[in-house]
Amino acid sequence: MRFPRSFVFAVTAFALSCGPSIDVRVSGRLCAGCRDAQGVCLTGTELSACGVDGAACTACAPSQVCGNGACVSASGTGGAGGGSSGTGGSAGSFDAGDDGCSAEAKLVYVLDQDRTLSSFNPTLIGTTAGPFVDLGRITCPAKTAAEPFSMAVDRNATAWIVYDSGELFTVNVKQLPLTCVKTGFMRQNGVAQFGMGFVSNSAGSSDETLFISGSDIGSSLSTTKFGTLSTSAPYTVTVLGTLTGAPEISGTGDGKLWAFFPNVSPPQVSQLSKSTGDVLSGFFAQQLNGVPRAWAFAVWGGDFFIFLERESDASTNVWRMNGQTGALMNAIPSTGRRIVGAGVSTCAPIQIN
Repeated sequence: MRFPRSFVFAVTAFALSCGPSIDVRVSGRLCAGCRDAQGVCLTGTELSACGVDGAACTACAPSQVCGNGACVSASGTGGAGGGSSGTGGSAGSFDAGDDGCSAEAKLVYVLDQDRTLSSFNPTLIGTTAGPFVDLGRITCPAKTAAEPFSMAVDRNATAWIVYDSGELFTVNVKQLPLTCVKTGFMRQNGVAQFGMGFVSNSAGSSDETLFISGSDIGSSLSTTKFGTLSTSAPYTVTVLGTLTGAPEISGTGDGKLWAFFPNVSPPQVSQLSKSTGDVLSGFFAQQLNGVPRAWAFAVWGGDFFIFLERESDASTNVWRMNGQTGALMNAIPSTGRRIVGAGVSTCAPIQIN
C-alpha cells in the first residue's frame, strides 16, 4: 500500500490492548534457482530443471522429485542430483505435502510499485542468494496512470491485486509468464482501495476468507473500513467496522487475523477480531516511527515481516518482528525496491522450529 500523492500526513493516537519452469530472469539480481544451458535463470523447482543458487539445472530421474533444489527419491531417501544442497529461494524450498497446498503457496509474494512480482523466502534472508526471486512484471489492463495498491495471495497461489483506480485483478504465480486477469469488482460502500489478506476460517481449515481494510479514492487514509470481500462475482464488500489508520492485513492457517498500522503513533502490529476489527492484542513498534510512503505486511513461520519505506528511507526496508516477544530487527536495511503489496496464503508455515 502507499499513500496518495496528495496525502497530508497526520499522526493519530491509537490504543493498543495488551507450470513449467521457464525464462524467469532476475533483473540483474543473483539467481536463486538454477540456470539452463543458455544461462537463463529458472525457478529450479521442476523435474526437468531442478537446482538452486545459480547452479546448472539438472533433469531428475522418473523416480525422483525436485525438493530443496536437489533431485531426491520420491520416498525422500534417494541420492541428490545436480545443484547444491542448500535451500533455494524458489518454491522448491518447500515441498507440497498432504495439506493440499503447492510448494508455491507456502512462500510470501511481494509486489513493487514498478509492477515486478517476486517471491520472498524468509529462510534466505542473509544468504548469498537472498530471499527475493523476481517472477516477472505484471501488465494488468488497468486504467491509464493507475498503479498497484495492495496484494493478497490465496491457497491456490493466486495473487489478488488491487490498483489505486479501484480495479481488482488476479495473477496465478505458478504460471509463467505471469498473466493478469481483471475481475468484475466495482467500487461499493465507499471502498475502492484496500489492504487485504486471506485468513483461515478456523485453525487448520482449508476454507478461507479475504479480509480488507479500505477507503474511497482520494481518502486521507486516517480511517478505513474493515470488512470482507467475496472472491467470486459479484465481489461483494461487507463492512464490519471502522479502523483508525490504514493497515495492511495478513492471515494465518490457524485462523488469526493480523494487521500492521504504520500511520498511527506509535506504529504497531495488532491481532484483530474477525467479526468487528477490534484490537485483541499486539505489539508497539516505536522504531518504525516516521512518515510512511509505502508498506506491506505478511505473517510467516510465526513471525511478522514488515515491508516499509518511510520518507527517511531510500527504498523499502524489511523488518522482522518476533511473533512471541515483539522484538524488532531490520532484516534487510535497503532492498532497492518500493514494495506496495505483500501476500502470503494460509498454506504458509505457522511456526518454524
